[in-house]
Amino acid sequence: PSFCPSLLALTHMSSQLPDPLRLLAATQLKNETVRLWRRGAHGSRASDRDAMRAALIFRLSEPESCEPVGVQIAVAVARVMRSEANVGEATVLQAFSGLLARTDPPDHALLALLYTTEELPMRLPAQHRLAARIGHVMLGFVGPMWEAALAHVTASAAELTSTLPIRTAVLRSKLLRQLIALAAIEDVCAYRVRG
Repeated sequence: PSFCPSLLALTHMSSQLPDPLRLLAATQLKNETVRLWRRGAHGSRASDRDAMRAALIFRLSEPESCEPVGVQIAVAVARVMRSEANVGEATVLQAFSGLLARTDPPDHALLALLYTTEELPMRLPAQHRLAARIGHVMLGFVGPMWEAALAHVTASAAELTSTLPIRTAVLRSKLLRQLIALAAIEDVCAYRVRG
């Protein structure tokens, strides 16, 4: 049986563990999650994977004070979503659309979406269509976040005392660029077929 739920609990700030131990738990969680999904139906029950996916997505919605812990959680989610996209499952859309419907999701949630979109497989036409659909749907969520982050940085550029607003705007810019590229895949594929 998987000990991913226990590792996930250790990554929470409420566990009151020091950040290095939480980071260790998050890194091990990322590795175990990949193994859990790799085993597929042979080594784990679908209900275990469903529960773990829901717990990871919920964890993304929570604030994280230690950036490296957030990054490891984001990578774990991206690997799960990539595994599911390999078999054509659209859980990527379902998982992230609910999370991004929040007015201001944590940066590690957006990082998970960025990593997911960068790792999407693109070998088969069905995977191209899924990637294009993800790009189209997520643009509606990320576009306004990008505009707000950019407006915040440009309006208060003289008074910035921290690099956080700039890093936030950069992350949203990278994600927006990636989603635009995904949304354009459908047009490129259609052109190749007609050409």
